[in-house]
Amino acid sequence: MEHGSSFVYLPTNDHDSEEDLSENEMEEGIQRTAMRKQMFSARSAPAAPVSAPAVMEHKPLKRRQKKADTNILALKLGTLIEKAVVATGDPIFCGQCHAMFSSISTITRSEPEASSSSSSSSSSSSSSSSSSSSVSEGSQQEAGQVWKCEFCDHANHISIDEAEMPKADSVDYLLEPPTNHEQTAANTDARLVVFCVDISGSMCVSTEVAGKLDLKGSKTKDLQNLNTERADQYMPNQRRNVTYISRLQALQAAVDAQVQAMSKDAPNTKVGLVTFNNEVTIIGDAIQATHVIAGDKLYDYEGLIEAGSKHTIEQNVAHSASQFSQRIYQLEEGGSTALGPAIVVSVAQAAAVPGSKVILCTDGLSNVGLGSLDSLVTEEDTLRMNEFYRQIAEYASTKGVAVSVISIRGDDCRMEQLGTLADLTGGKVDIVDPLNITDQFSNIMAKPIIATHVQATLLLRTGMYVEEEDNTTEHASVAGTHSVTKNIGNVTSDSDYTFHYGVSPNAGGAAEGRDSLPFQVQIHYTRLDGAKMVRSLTQLKAVTQDRSEAEAAAHIPVMATHAAQQTAKMAQGGDYTRARMNNFLYMKMMDRSARTDEDREVAAKWTRDVSVVDAQLQSEQIEERRQGRAYSDDEAEDDEDAPDAKEREKKKKLTKMKARNHKRMDAASNALYQMKKGGY
Repeated sequence: MEHGSSFVYLPTNDHDSEEDLSENEMEEGIQRTAMRKQMFSARSAPAAPVSAPAVMEHKPLKRRQKKADTNILALKLGTLIEKAVVATGDPIFCGQCHAMFSSISTITRSEPEASSSSSSSSSSSSSSSSSSSSVSEGSQQEAGQVWKCEFCDHANHISIDEAEMPKADSVDYLLEPPTNHEQTAANTDARLVVFCVDISGSMCVSTEVAGKLDLKGSKTKDLQNLNTERADQYMPNQRRNVTYISRLQALQAAVDAQVQAMSKDAPNTKVGLVTFNNEVTIIGDAIQATHVIAGDKLYDYEGLIEAGSKHTIEQNVAHSASQFSQRIYQLEEGGSTALGPAIVVSVAQAAAVPGSKVILCTDGLSNVGLGSLDSLVTEEDTLRMNEFYRQIAEYASTKGVAVSVISIRGDDCRMEQLGTLADLTGGKVDIVDPLNITDQFSNIMAKPIIATHVQATLLLRTGMYVEEEDNTTEHASVAGTHSVTKNIGNVTSDSDYTFHYGVSPNAGGAAEGRDSLPFQVQIHYTRLDGAKMVRSLTQLKAVTQDRSEAEAAAHIPVMATHAAQQTAKMAQGGDYTRARMNNFLYMKMMDRSARTDEDREVAAKWTRDVSVVDAQLQSEQIEERRQGRAYSDDEAEDDEDAPDAKEREKKKKLTKMKARNHKRMDAASNALYQMKKGGY
């Protein structure tokens, strides 16, 4: 658990937390800052220049914006693979707010008292797990230990031995024992990887490469043998010292290279292959018999799940690599694109082994069977397809499967929908040149899943709140103490998740008489060996009412990661202007806060990254205006106190989200999905 600053910033009034900003100021500031950051090259390689899009006509009105601040908490979920202190007893939860007894908790002695005047709580509130300890209860409280909760001040009567008291900030509790001792996060060799490969007709499109290359599996020599007269096969003025490599050939070489590498470096890994054109072919490990799915069966979701589940892969890559290599080079292009059915089958096949990966490689739109994306005429059509791909992603996440999506540059694939597969499962998204697929495979394989079914609960003290990406807040429901739970799913070594919290101005309950505030994150997760764990992370952080003091102690990588994730979520929700303003506000703050070369390097990289995204969003807005379908980004109603004002605002946001989701171009969708990964 890392924070945006060494201090919790407590604004004294609304003026400290808000400012007026116009779109003109924002865009001028973004371009000016981006150009300045490009000049900074302390240790980073120079980036490609950020080109400014065409100028838009702006509204002169200023908008009231919440200032960026350092009140950010980041979870480095890759640390779940690291061993924390394992508690000897069961976790003890507060009977009122469900905070966990921790290293910052203190115990006092109590005198016997009647339960009618006692502040103990019922065991039903003390834990969500049967293995958790409960606070004592009954008609008469005996003299004993009392823990006054740091988050809600509730007095809990507990019973805990000295040896069971947490001594470290990070503590693990075992909720359920392992079920598969061979499968662990450290044993990345015992995994399953399924390549889901597009072999439709468009995969024959070729790229010119300098030099004469002898491609494995190429049929060029066979075709040359048909030219018995040895006639010149070149067009006038055509370059001769070149090789034309099709998309499928590039993909074949990349898959083969990855399989051969795994056979040496991770020989116990199991590898499967699913191909799709107008049919779906389950090739598996290339040793077992293949299975073809066609016709009406491409529209049967349950049937596709069953087909993938039944086609289990028995042999590891050490035994199957040779046959797999031969089979991959036998593939030929042709037909349409049954992508939706193929990904359902692939996920179902990979679901046999938690921690598995599905790598989807395609160059165009799904247009056969379930999940067809070539005829999204209305926004309702788009929403229906969104739900289909979300359904697959949620199924994959529950099975511990990560889906990565690689689209070959050149054709539209509706990355807005396909990216959901990676976004919800911990996979990666990218649009790549066909000659760079091998590098992308290596990047995906380098980040194995280390835990599944990850759920994080943040607990804050009275008067504090968590601000969501759409600028709404989630407030406390019990005793003024706030908690918010996020379902994260699969995590890899580079998975980050951030929260933006706040302290209400003049909220005396939060920090009254205190020089520090408590934070706790409870992470429930399942290890790859099946063991169910909960990790408690608890810290005390100093408070300040001086914004400059908080910014002087800022942790730039945490702020950069949060700002990237928050901006991406805002933009995906359809609020482009707010997302772009969010970028600008964090640019200004990081510009003030970065004091070391390392900080400035991180800030410069973040600025370059978000400048690319900002240009994409501005291009989307320009295209909207060009086509006469501009959407207002002014969400506030004229009469905010009207009974139905909030409902009208909600409908307005939903309309804009649906419209922009329906029209968003692949480049923008790809940029937003990548930005949500954070990682600074």
